[in-house]
Parts: sequence; structure tokens; C-alpha cells
Amino acid sequence: LGGGPGHIGMALAQQLPQWQGMVCDEPATAAVAAENISRAGLAARMGAQGCDVQQQDYGQGYDLIWCSSVLHFLPDPAQAVRVMWEALNPGGLLMLAHAERPDDPAMAACVWPFYAGLVLRGHYLPRPGDIAQHMAAAGFSQIRALGRLDFPMAPVWLHLGRKPA
Repeated sequence: LGGGPGHIGMALAQQLPQWQGMVCDEPATAAVAAENISRAGLAARMGAQGCDVQQQDYGQGYDLIWCSSVLHFLPDPAQAVRVMWEALNPGGLLMLAHAERPDDPAMAACVWPFYAGLVLRGHYLPRPGDIAQHMAAAGFSQIRALGRLDFPMAPVWLHLGRKPA
């Protein structure tokens, strides 16, 4: 979810030959992902679909959902995490890569230039611990914060949770 041009999904497919996946993003972005997937020779195992994650219409039956920087744009992030829980198969894994409001001034200087405009327009930027709370409330277990990833725009923090089998 929020798969953008498909690079993370393609990396998974290239490293895991048995893996199949779907990139879900806004229709124009999904079209770019579909082109990239085709050029990479992965169309037999991957697809891309335009979906409105605001409406939460991305299907069911997933073993893994990688959600990247989507919660900012949703009216109810906690509800979105619950829908992701419902979309997973028992034992499925949710990985949420999302920016947070860091308390550390040096890290805040990396996050705020990109996200301040979103926050000023009323979008969500969680505080440390918020994502884990959303995951726990949705029913996830084995919740872990795996640390910071330095994405091109701003750092994000990766959280993992499993739907009990």
C-alpha cells in the first residue's frame, strides 16, 4: 500500500523467487509501477492496481502488507490499520514504514522540512509509539519497531506486527 513506482515490491520479487505481489497506489502512480514491473520482467509475479486507500478497497488474503507513508493522508489512521489487519491472512505480517515526530532536534530537522506542510494542512504525523498503539488496538501481536530507514525525502521508522494465526 502506497507502493509508489514499485521499487520495494520489485526488490522483494527479485530476492524471493516464490514471492508474488501487488502494488496498490493512486491510479496514475500504479500505472508507473506497472510499467516498471513490466520492464523488470516481473509481470508474471507482480501487478499494480490503482486503489483508493481512503476507501480501503485493496482486497483480502495477503500474507504480507508493506505500507509506506500512507497513514498521513487518511482521515482515520487507526481504522486503516484495522482494515490492514482484516486484509491479512492469519499469521500474516504488516510492515509499516512511516515518518514520526521525533523528539531529537537533529532528527526533527530531517523530518519537518518535508512533513511540516502536511501537518499544517491537518494531515497525520504520528508521535513515537502511536503506530505500535494502532497496531496493538487492531489485534496485531509480536509488534516491534525495527528502526529508522533513510528514505530520500525524510527518514521513516519501520514497524512490524503479525496477525495471530
